Amino acid sequence: MIIVIIFLFFIVLGLAAFFFFLMKELKGQSRVGEPSLAKNERPTLFGAAGLSSGEETIKNTTVSVFKNGTESVKEDMVDKLTQKCLKLEQLLDEKNHTLARLEGEVQSEQSHRREFESLKDILLRQIEDVKAQNRKLKDDLAKVLQARLQPLDKVAGEESDVQQREASVVEASAPASKTMDLSSSRLVDIFELKNKR
Repeated sequence: MIIVIIFLFFIVLGLAAFFFFLMKELKGQSRVGEPSLAKNERPTLFGAAGLSSGEETIKNTTVSVFKNGTESVKEDMVDKLTQKCLKLEQLLDEKNHTLARLEGEVQSEQSHRREFESLKDILLRQIEDVKAQNRKLKDDLAKVLQARLQPLDKVAGEESDVQQREASVVEASAPASKTMDLSSSRLVDIFELKNKR
């Protein structure tokens, strides 16, 4: 976008220089039948008009054009150059309007970009905050789950101890049951003991 603006600037600058030299040439243009330059007069870049006697040279040129009868040819050339000047001025105006429009677009694009960057920064900060909260919640959840699993691990450990004791009681009571007849009341007592543990 900036390259386009720079390009348009150089076009406008070139057109302005062209108009400047064209107008200078029109003011100082030598005409057919114009008297030759005096010995001390120096020709300028676009015509024979000197710095000090520019108006006199133009008057002499006009008079000589009327004398030679080439007035219509010169008027046609002046008309064509005037039309070219007008067209170039219109083109310059169009380019100036385009340049102004593009500058406005660049400024609005820059303001939109600044807005976008500020919103992006805000959202990135919010994302970082949410990530930090998420990590904290994961840590808290892990601690809570660990705290809930500790009693379950304890219960599981105690259940395995109870099963081992039951197995040892059953092994110890098996030889005694051959010699002794266990009554139903005694079995109930053993069962209650197991449930209490």
